[in-house]
Amino acid sequence: MTVTDNGTPPRSASRSFRVTVNEIDNPRCLSPSASKASRN
Repeated sequence: MTVTDNGTPPRSASRSFRVTVNEIDNPRCLSPSASKASRN
């Protein structure tokens, strides 16, 4: 990542970083609600 300001003279700084994903989030499975009645 590099950031730069708008001063005179412009100055900047750079840094590197690592992102590690340890776990994959699975989508939740929602069952149909028993409290909902079918309207015909």
